[in-house]
Amino acid sequence: MLKAIILGTCLLTFTTLSLGAVSLWVVDPLVKVFKDTEPIIPRKTIRLECAANEYEPAQIAIRSDTPLEIIGVEFSDLTKGKEQIKRKNFRYNFVGFVPIKHNTPNTPPDELVRIAPCEIPDVLLAEKSITVPANTTQPIWLTFYVPPDTPGGNYKGKVLIKTSQGDFEIEVFLRVFPFNLPSKSPIWLTNWFNPWNIAKFHNVTMWSDDFWRIVKNYAKDMAEHRQNVIITPVLSLTKIKRQNGKLIFDFSLFDKWVEVFKEAGVIGRIEGGHLGGREGGAWEAKEFVLSGYTVEENGQEKWVPEVRISSPEAENFLSQFLPALQKHLEERGWLGIYVQHLADEPIDINAESYCLFASYVRHYAPKIPIIEANQTTEIAGYIDIWVPLLNYFHRDLTFYQRRPQKEEVWFYTCLAPTGKYPNRLLDYPLIKVRLLHWMNWLYKTQGFLHWGLNYWSDKPFEDLEPGGLPPGDSCIIYPGKEGPLDSLRWEILREGMEDCAYLCLLQSLSNSREKGEKICRTIIRDITDYDKNPRLLMRARRKITEEICNLLEK
Repeated sequence: MLKAIILGTCLLTFTTLSLGAVSLWVVDPLVKVFKDTEPIIPRKTIRLECAANEYEPAQIAIRSDTPLEIIGVEFSDLTKGKEQIKRKNFRYNFVGFVPIKHNTPNTPPDELVRIAPCEIPDVLLAEKSITVPANTTQPIWLTFYVPPDTPGGNYKGKVLIKTSQGDFEIEVFLRVFPFNLPSKSPIWLTNWFNPWNIAKFHNVTMWSDDFWRIVKNYAKDMAEHRQNVIITPVLSLTKIKRQNGKLIFDFSLFDKWVEVFKEAGVIGRIEGGHLGGREGGAWEAKEFVLSGYTVEENGQEKWVPEVRISSPEAENFLSQFLPALQKHLEERGWLGIYVQHLADEPIDINAESYCLFASYVRHYAPKIPIIEANQTTEIAGYIDIWVPLLNYFHRDLTFYQRRPQKEEVWFYTCLAPTGKYPNRLLDYPLIKVRLLHWMNWLYKTQGFLHWGLNYWSDKPFEDLEPGGLPPGDSCIIYPGKEGPLDSLRWEILREGMEDCAYLCLLQSLSNSREKGEKICRTIIRDITDYDKNPRLLMRARRKITEEICNLLEK
């Protein structure tokens, strides 16, 4: 049986492709393939569309009624006459499964991909061959990268799946649009990076040469996924000495950190880590405290404990640290790309304490902008970059849309919001991850923040709900041998960032938001009211590319 269907940017030809007991089919990359997934409409042709300097994923599933070894996957070059896209730009990963014990709270079943306890496809494994048990479906993730300045046109090639029961050949057709996707992302993206977990899970000494070698691999991966802001634990990276009653600050380790991420292409901004937190760690604490720090004096290191922001001790420290930091940033030429967190997630009850904290920054380092993930609007006038939790952004939409032009507005997700809100949790459909960045563009927000790039539990492949968190909230990558293992969510997040870049390009070429907004509104009616059908999303994306191409031809 032969059948064709248009899925937005993918025209897929469906036909049964089997050899003996083995069935193989192509699956939309926005669909999670489970071990018990049956081939409903087998497909054997992959058709993709993308710009130059863009990544485009594809997904294959394979299943056999007897045990099967997949020996490997081989790509041909993709060719168009004498033009070639070399196979070195393509890669494959077997999709691994991770267990979840509980579903995300406050989420109806129709917003979940599967009811817990279950195993969820997510981690992209490094193994180049794999043994698949009988009657088990194994997804294979394909990533095609089109280098910058690749001539537009229609390219074709093949993918060969080599197995113990024979080889399978799949045709690949790739249309390259006649433009480059800009390397510089139009919105800010930060996923908070835990360097101590790098030392722990890669068994290297903190700040050693081996540590930095591994960190560079993580930085490269962040840049490839269009992350352009790096959380920077500024107090931990600063050596502090006391001499003659005054504090002296050594920023050399801070400089090393910045240079590593700058060289990798992550830094569009340096995101200074929090200088304080809640008193006693209590969520409803009325006052924030300055974080503890170590001071060296007479060759001895002394721990200075947390103190309330309203105390003279806190202002004494900040009156010395903040001017030194601002001066150093200015000397290194980084002042214009540095932003500073103070204390995470202020709420109404501690807004007054936060404003006092911010007033110290305004006074002692007036050139440093303040950024914060926030759940209150009571800190207006004391913050430059608002990052409200997505449901608070939704609730206070009018307030955020009326912020002065000099202020930025992002949004973030963290444990919440759940239910019908988009989020990047393991048991949610992948389209929810992708739509986050359509909403960035549609609601004119300038960035997205999430706290969990690599906040792994002690068992990162077994416990994805540390401390009772929603599944997958704490990480979006996994620890590999010499660097990160990517995930389906991380790959689709990049797709959303690239979609946002398309919308910004359309806006720039047409000198208007009208066309982009009209297309977005075909799938997004509100932040909690949107289509989860991948076909509709891809149809909208195809319309965006058609509009761009039409404008380029004029």
